Amino acid sequence: MNQKNVLVTGANGYIGNAVAKAFSRAGWKVYGLIRRPELAQELARQEIFPVVGSPENLTFMAQISDVAFDVIVSNTEISMTPPGILLKFVP
Repeated sequence: MNQKNVLVTGANGYIGNAVAKAFSRAGWKVYGLIRRPELAQELARQEIFPVVGSPENLTFMAQISDVAFDVIVSNTEISMTPPGILLKFVP
């Protein structure tokens, strides 16, 4: 069976980090989106692959362009996005 991939936004926050760790414990390969690069090392210690960026600026996708995600979990609030739309990924 292939390992599944998940992208967790806000992976260094209280809820986002708990969600990311739960996926990791369940055997998923977890990518954690964080805004501050200085937090990347802590995520890596938790076996979460840090991705620096934000949902408002999709340039972070270049860091993970070779990954197909089975699940995307958003733990961030995007104030500039209409209600009901969390992330928009353009292939």
